[in-house]
This record gives sequence, structure tokens and C-alpha cells, in this order.
Amino acid sequence: MAKGGRGTIAVQSRLRMFLSLDIVGSTEFKQAKRGAEPAEDADSWVEPFLSFYQIAVQQMAAQWAAVREAIAAVGRGDRDGRFELGDGPTFWKGVGDEVLFTKIVRSPVDAAAALHALLGLMREQRRQFAAKPQWQRLNVKGAAWLAGFPINNAEVILPAKDGRPAANALDDPVAENYRLVALRDSAPAKGTAFHADYIGPSIDLGFRLRELADPRRLVVSADLAWLLCHAHRGCDARERAACAYLAMPEVGYEGRTRLRGILGGDPYPLMWVESDPANPLNNAEDRLLRRPPGKARAARQAGALWAFCNAFLTGESPLHMRPYIPGCRVAGLGEMSPDHRLRLAAIQAVVNGRAEQFASLARSDREAGAIPPAAQAFARDILSGMIPGPRGRRRKR
Repeated sequence: MAKGGRGTIAVQSRLRMFLSLDIVGSTEFKQAKRGAEPAEDADSWVEPFLSFYQIAVQQMAAQWAAVREAIAAVGRGDRDGRFELGDGPTFWKGVGDEVLFTKIVRSPVDAAAALHALLGLMREQRRQFAAKPQWQRLNVKGAAWLAGFPINNAEVILPAKDGRPAANALDDPVAENYRLVALRDSAPAKGTAFHADYIGPSIDLGFRLRELADPRRLVVSADLAWLLCHAHRGCDARERAACAYLAMPEVGYEGRTRLRGILGGDPYPLMWVESDPANPLNNAEDRLLRRPPGKARAARQAGALWAFCNAFLTGESPLHMRPYIPGCRVAGLGEMSPDHRLRLAAIQAVVNGRAEQFASLARSDREAGAIPPAAQAFARDILSGMIPGPRGRRRKR
């Protein structure tokens, strides 16, 4: 029973995808002199940015609808969950000249579909900038990454109205946060009453990766690249031929690079998806460097990319985790590991003040040999007080 007798607070596991779209050249554009232009012809620097925000949100929905329809036509009658698609990416927040979206991932193809929706949005935004001579110096870049919740990352919920706690709020901030998450999930129509933010190692990684993006390179995290490979490998040649969104996107690899504050200084793989395949300068550069055409390169590298991602995603840290998709019917993706199951149970126990019940569960699983050593250590931390329990107090040893 949760504190205050309000019933058990459900703590659900979910995989989220984050997508970033950012304007390139915005600082120079804002500071350019326009005083010599006639007043009636002068193009306000504000206009393209207002247009960017409006088009980004509207076009993301339109691009998702088109991608979803094309994939659904191929996957009609799907019985093994390969073509399961969830809701499209929704607006998370704006940061300066950047728009961020997020969505809950239901399958590998669902993640690939969201990436293609972002690529379509980038094409449309470039078309909008190219339509006016004054805006042609502007461009866009993108990034996409994954984050699992509530293991390793946390979703922070605040009432959207004024941020003040409700009259029936729990006095433990952790339990209250999960209560609001559960309340929002149980009543989607009331979702606008809450504002969500996201924190954790995967979010930090995503914001570091997006700094490395450019108009050609849509940077993706290693776990997302692994999921794209999974989507490609799960479709046969007929399905890929019937829908371009099921083909493996062209993924480039720039080696491993150190990212500030990430992995303790150990290098992280820099991977990117081609986002401007029609660019003549990029194509001329590829020919000069004797790179094969994009589609040939994607097909040739798919196997090597899959092998590399499997070697990198060892599970030894939060940023080395292979994606887990709750409820996914694709083999190997919807099966919660013993470590994941224990950690989720620990959070559920702490949120609901049921440490004693969790202790019994942990002991029985440990005696049965079902819990790996790292998970056993996590359980000991929960029970011994190294991790704060309800109301922020440490438990007695």
C-alpha cells in the first residue's frame, strides 16, 4: 500500500527515443545588417525562426503519418510484432534555435520510422529555407538517441499550470513524482496538465552527441544504431523492396571520440545517418574519396555495424546497454533481464515504502541464483540505506 493509503503506485519501464532538430547559421543570420534594405522589403530576422517552430511541430506529425501509412501497408497482418508502431514523436521543448521531440518506442521498426520522420522533416525545412533568398544561408542539423526509464534515467513530472504541488501530493518527492507519472499515464487526455522533463546518463549523452551533428550528419547513439540494424535484419528482401523506410539507412562511422563528462573519458562511437543525400558537394566528395554510393555503402556496412554495436553494447554501464522494449514481441527485445527486473522491483518497493517485501523477494531470487552479482549489490544498497528510502531517510543498517 502506498503512503497515505492511496493505493500502489505503479512504476512502469519504457524506452524513449529523443530527436533533435537545430538551425545551422542562426547566429550569423540574426546579426547580419539589414539597414540598407527598403523597409517594405526587409526580411525580419524573427520570421524564419517563428516559421521554423511552427513548421517543425506540424511537419513532424505529417511526416510521421506518411511513414506510418507506408509501413502499415507492408506490415498488414503482422502477427509477431515486427511492425508494431506507437504514437508519433511529440514536442518536448524548444532550446534556443532547437526543437526537441520524444516518443515511446514499441519495436525496432517503430524507432526506424521515427528516424525517417525526422529526415523528412529536415528535407521540408530545407525546402522552406531555400524558398526565400534571404533565408538560403540557413540550414538544419539533427540528432537522435535512446533512453530507458526508470532504470538509469528519470522522468521528472511537474504540474504545467504553476508548478505548485497538488493538495493531495505525497510528502516524499520521489513517490510523488512517480504518482504524477502514473496519473498522467492513466489519463492521456489530461496529459497537457503536466510538463515532463528527462534526466540521466542517456540524456547527457544525447546532448553531447547533438553538438557533433552537421547538415549532412544526423548523429545517432550506438544503441539506436543497433536498433536500426535490428529493424533491417527483421525484414525480408520483399518487405524492404516494398517500403523504402524498411531499408537500412546509410550510417557513417567516424571512430570513437571522447565526449566531455561521458564514460569517464573513455571514447564513445560517433555514428551518423546521411541526412542530405542529394547534396552535390557531398556526393562529389564521396567520389573523390572513392566511397561507394550511399545505398551500396549502407548494404555493405550493415553487417559490420551490427557486429560492432554488439561488441560495444556489453551492458557494463548505462551507456553500454542494449535497448529493452517493454511489451515488444520481437524475440530478445521484450524479455526483461534479471538485473533489470530486480532494479525495477527495488524502485517500486522504495516508492511504495515496501522495503520488507522487496527484501523477501531479493532473498528468494538470490538463493535461487537468479540475480547476477551487480544486481545483488544494488539490492544490498537499497536495503542497507545507501540509497535513500521513502521521505528521503536512510534506512538503518
